[in-house]
Parts: sequence; C-alpha cells; structure tokens
Amino acid sequence: MVLDPVFGAAATAASRVLAERGRLVNLGGASGDEAQFSSSVLRSRSISVLGYTNSSLTAAQRREALGSVLDLASTGQVSAAHEALPLQDVEEAWQRQAGDDGSVRLVLVP
Repeated sequence: MVLDPVFGAAATAASRVLAERGRLVNLGGASGDEAQFSSSVLRSRSISVLGYTNSSLTAAQRREALGSVLDLASTGQVSAAHEALPLQDVEEAWQRQAGDDGSVRLVLVP
C-alpha cells in the first residue's frame, strides 16, 4: 500500500511498483492534480487506486482518529524523523528544505 499525499509524478511512479493487489491511496495533490496510469499496469496486478478525505468524517471520528495517533506517538510506536531549529534560523531552514530530499522534517521552534 502507498499512502500518497503528493500525487502527480509520484503517484505515476508508485503505480508501477505496487505489488499484486496493491493499493494507491491518494490523500492530496501537493505535486500535481493529475497522474498517468497505464491500464495494463493496473490490470496486470489488480491494483486499486483510491481517494480519501477526512471531510467525510464526523468531528467525533476525527477526534478519535487523532487521539489514536497521538497515543501511538506518545509511546514511541509512531514517529517522524525531524530536526528542531530555532525560529531565527528560518532562512537556513528554507534553503535546506529546497535542496533536501525531504527525509527529515525541519521543525521551527519559536
């Protein structure tokens, strides 16, 4: 399964490497609103392409889901590679982000 918040070229590439019965779940379009999928690629492995949005959830469902993720994060079961930088280093953060591979999130701390 690929959870894809960027779509565009990334979704096209992901469709080519999904395993049999794999799923591409689109969560957003940060790099583009369109992707190209080959019919033969989708059919040859019975791949599913799905869209998802939180807007169809009730406030209670969103609250419960966020609470679950925060519980997992508080026990270290879910984490994200990050580096904290002081807010005064915002220019450096922008420069690093522009040339970085995105594997580590830069977090500005006021």
